[in-house]
Amino acid sequence: MNERTSHERNETYLTTKQTAAILQVSVKTLESWRRTQLYGPPYCKLGHLVRYRQSDLERYMEEILVEPSMNDLIS
Repeated sequence: MNERTSHERNETYLTTKQTAAILQVSVKTLESWRRTQLYGPPYCKLGHLVRYRQSDLERYMEEILVEPSMNDLIS
């Protein structure tokens, strides 16, 4: 299997501000998530810069997706 790297896929990297806008949370919330490392999407550190890969952000959104169950409809 020939797996391509992020660089070969022409990966898009997002700033904290761009990521916050997509997630509809504040920059401070993302900073808090990074500090506590308990919640939030994965990120990359490039020296002092923080970047979020768009593919990681999309995967993160899929992982936290909550679909209603029959129990939700009854209550």
